[in-house]
Amino acid sequence: MKTLRNIFLIFLLGTGLAACEKNDPMDGQGGLTGNLTPFNLLAQMPDAKVNDTLMLRTVCWSINDDISDVSFFYRGFKIKSYSVKMGLIAGGQPYQLTAEHKTDTIFIDLTLIKSYPEEGTPLNNYYQTIENAYVIVHPFVVSDPFTLANQSGVDVIEEMTDHTFGVLVGKLSLQMNRPIVLSLFPSAPAACFEFDQQGFYTGNLTEFGVQYVQDHMTREILSEHLAEASVEDNTRATIESKATIAVTNAYAISARNFRVIK
Repeated sequence: MKTLRNIFLIFLLGTGLAACEKNDPMDGQGGLTGNLTPFNLLAQMPDAKVNDTLMLRTVCWSINDDISDVSFFYRGFKIKSYSVKMGLIAGGQPYQLTAEHKTDTIFIDLTLIKSYPEEGTPLNNYYQTIENAYVIVHPFVVSDPFTLANQSGVDVIEEMTDHTFGVLVGKLSLQMNRPIVLSLFPSAPAACFEFDQQGFYTGNLTEFGVQYVQDHMTREILSEHLAEASVEDNTRATIESKATIAVTNAYAISARNFRVIK
């Protein structure tokens, strides 16, 4: 394969001498990398669904034609946005309470997809003379770690983590008053409720009352009074190709992002 490359370079040299100006892509690559790292370019990724198959295509080469291996990896992250609305009648009045929460970023660790060359297959098998480079194409099935949340209603309450549930309950509790709390928790103690200077209930909750709601609210109670619930799953994925030079172990990484869609 290197012989074919040398023939091709001799041809380029001959045509270069006949021209007014030298146009040598190998010299250009040397200027880019300083003879230290290979050239490596991964094709752009389209948006995709889980279980879709993407054709990963990377083109790489080095001045001394000494690339030892090429690998593909994936990584990514998720951010979920929850919205919950409670609806109930308390003290003869209708109430609607709403809360939203965007979760912390959930990272999907860097994971190897495939390395080339495979056992028994030299890297030269992927050399394409027309591109004067190694060209590797690999099918990648968008995997389960990128699966999008697809729940609604009560299923959202069951799906969320304890932390997310606690945050949403905390936001709902700040919107509650005495009639709502007594409707949800008939045995709530008087310490939950604020009194004015004349000793009458104001209808507001004390700090103890807010904490009481947060401590005693369960998924079952929230589900029983649930009007609406939804979760929006924002997931991004990154594909990386990595080309490594044999002698120095210097490498170049090319990365492309795509959005996971429903």
